[in-house]
Amino acid sequence: MKQRFLSAGAIHEIELADEGRTATIDGLAAEVELLAERPGELVLRVEGRIVAFDFASDESGGWLCREGRVFRFDRPKPPSRRRREVAEKRDEIQRSPMPALVVSVEVVEGQEIEGGKTLLVIEAMKMETRVSAPPGSWRVAKIFVAEGRQVSRDEELIELAPRPKAGELSGGGDDR
Repeated sequence: MKQRFLSAGAIHEIELADEGRTATIDGLAAEVELLAERPGELVLRVEGRIVAFDFASDESGGWLCREGRVFRFDRPKPPSRRRREVAEKRDEIQRSPMPALVVSVEVVEGQEIEGGKTLLVIEAMKMETRVSAPPGSWRVAKIFVAEGRQVSRDEELIELAPRPKAGELSGGGDDR
């Protein structure tokens, strides 16, 4: 996974590999271990040294703060039209971007929605974040969480299934 971030006016790129155990920042690789992840706090071991960060995020990205320095992370750019078309043909699992509390669920199973629709709202560090549907036409296949539930980072929240376009068959059977 590659991510861009802005720090002191310069754009940097970080790539995680080996299930997050190796981070490459601007071409320099480092051994990384996640030690603790609590609401608003992230503790890592980087090349044997323990490093703690405060963090927050919203729809556009997030911030890591350490020793008076703020690092801004931008969300990846939307996929190209071709990648969007491929994504529309497969199921999509929406995951929590951070440990948070589910404040509200804005959809129901079976509901047909369009990209950009708010699926649910989560809260971390007194900041609300809207989790929205990716571009395309979707049906809410499964909701894994309920209002008031605490979720962890990367936890499955909602599964979306692509909605067939006009003229496409929704099933695999014979339509006579």
